[in-house]
Amino acid sequence: WKFPAGFIQIQINRGKYASGSSFMNEYGVVMAANFCASRENRLSVSEGGIGHYLMKIVIKKARTAREAVAMAGGLISKYGFTDSGMNYAIADASEGWFLHVVKGRRWIARRIPDNEVAVISNRFTIDKVDLKSEKEYMGSKDIISYAKNRGWLKKRAKKFNFAKTYGAKKSQESMGNILRQWRATNLLSRHKYQIEDQLPFSFIPRRVVKVTDLFEVLRDHYEGTEYDLT
Repeated sequence: WKFPAGFIQIQINRGKYASGSSFMNEYGVVMAANFCASRENRLSVSEGGIGHYLMKIVIKKARTAREAVAMAGGLISKYGFTDSGMNYAIADASEGWFLHVVKGRRWIARRIPDNEVAVISNRFTIDKVDLKSEKEYMGSKDIISYAKNRGWLKKRAKKFNFAKTYGAKKSQESMGNILRQWRATNLLSRHKYQIEDQLPFSFIPRRVVKVTDLFEVLRDHYEGTEYDLT
């Protein structure tokens, strides 16, 4: 699709955060924001840092999702991110990515595998990280060493889980966040998860996902479960 105006913006302002901000440009690159609190309490920025204007800068220039991720990461590394944390869902016709941003200069991005679906609900979901796999990951080179220096990860730790290490405990363990991720995953996935299960970063859906399937997810109030809100 081509949009002469350059990009389409859909924005719902709620309090301090433009939590419903979404953009699509003339190259078919889409970008949407989802607030995710991080545990970082030190703000490292240059020239005032960068916040929600990150989306507008990237979407006006990126021709592919991969280029958008790299561009956003470069801006974060250079200027520093001013909010606690954020996830950017970035996609084009060929690829989809989740970009997790931490206050300051750290970020990690993971490509969503072909034919899979990823769900996020205001908490980080990227678990394992392998920056050697450039096709699947991008991010700050010091993402692990920085966590060790801050005492968030043991010096000799062999396993690294980004979400558990960098996510704010209140956000990561919020039942509201867990329930929404759990329910959307179960509505779309072949496998049914229990609320206490480790939810996957991404999964194969039970069938090809259509727009009407997303209507079902967004309209859901946990009907038929013990968490039914109707």
